[in-house]
Amino acid sequence: MKNPVNWTKKELYEHLQHAVDVEFWTIPLYLTALYSIKGLKTQRKENYPDAAKLIQSVVIQEMLHLEIVANICNALGYSFLLELNNSFNSEGEGKTNEFWNNMFALSNSIMAVGEKGARPMFSSF
Repeated sequence: MKNPVNWTKKELYEHLQHAVDVEFWTIPLYLTALYSIKGLKTQRKENYPDAAKLIQSVVIQEMLHLEIVANICNALGYSFLLELNNSFNSEGEGKTNEFWNNMFALSNSIMAVGEKGARPMFSSF
């Protein structure tokens, strides 16, 4: 790989986009693991099992990583993209995927927690 000191602006932006992609699409995977733990809906967060607390902390860290990459992009004048509808079927043909759209809405809702007047962006969960 080329030394980052020698990257062109285009190469820098490509690497930043890859970083955004990795961080953004890691969050739904951990959320899926978290929400697959039975009995969480009936418990208060402080009573979650240790595994759930650990996964939740990883989700928060991944969101922080995404925020850091987004801040770097903004500081360097790069407008990153969040690819939402480019899932592929077994033949490699693009198609809209409702699961990823819902995961995007869920991620947005979670990232909005703490903002005054924030409300979930979806009602299907």
